[in-house]
Amino acid sequence: MNISAVGLIILMNIKPTIEFPDFEKLDLRVGKVLAASEPEWSNKLIKMRVDFGPEVGIRTIFAGIRKFVVAADLIGKNMFLSSTLPNTSLVKT
Repeated sequence: MNISAVGLIILMNIKPTIEFPDFEKLDLRVGKVLAASEPEWSNKLIKMRVDFGPEVGIRTIFAGIRKFVVAADLIGKNMFLSSTLPNTSLVKT
């Protein structure tokens, strides 16, 4: 089977390459997961309290990773996350 590069990106759910100026806009940080839970109202999300250190502090983050990991397994782990994503409402209006 011959798969084109675009087809492979779609199959692997990988986004297209970005230019370096776009990459520079990201604020990627390592944070330690202090608490993690599985909200009753979602079968996709995990709610985490993540400590990014004194410069950023502790933030609450929701990640759509529930089908890949158990929330309790994340506690105490370091995660690589972007702290420049905007706040988003999780409730449809």
